[in-house]
Amino acid sequence: MILVLVVVGAVAISLLVTSWLIRKGRAETEQRARPLRQIASLSLPEAERRALEALSAAELFRCLPADAKDSPDLGGLADGIKRLFGRYRRVQTARGPALRLDRECLALSSARSGFILIGKGMEATDVEFDLAVRPGAEAVYELYPNGEPPDPTLGTYASVYHWILAAASEVTDADRKSGRNR
Repeated sequence: MILVLVVVGAVAISLLVTSWLIRKGRAETEQRARPLRQIASLSLPEAERRALEALSAAELFRCLPADAKDSPDLGGLADGIKRLFGRYRRVQTARGPALRLDRECLALSSARSGFILIGKGMEATDVEFDLAVRPGAEAVYELYPNGEPPDPTLGTYASVYHWILAAASEVTDADRKSGRNR
């Protein structure tokens, strides 16, 4: 009888803990998705304006300007990405998650047909991904090596400028979690 009560009690506690973890996971996902939905709602010109402001913040990004000698073939890229790579050779987060847009990454994706690589994220980790676009399209996708389709909420962005704002949000979120901004 005591054994039955112990088992029933353990199962009840396990269910409570599991339920709490699920709710906590949903809350964390919602907390992460909320600013991304706000960013996604911006028009391309507004996202570009805000992203260029964010790129000037040395605490968020390290940017390597493009120079006249830099002349990769940008023909297959959308206008917004051409403007960005016309201004910068590389854009990377200053701290927090390792994220970068880089002209040196420009290549057709060997893993995913129909995509052009424009950057990398979280290199040398178990969540490493490529940043990619479709030829002529503004949308940016996080492509993971496992072949899963891009997540429409947390891995697809209307433009490179929307992605930059999401990266800035990731840096400031990492700061908040580490207590850096307290």
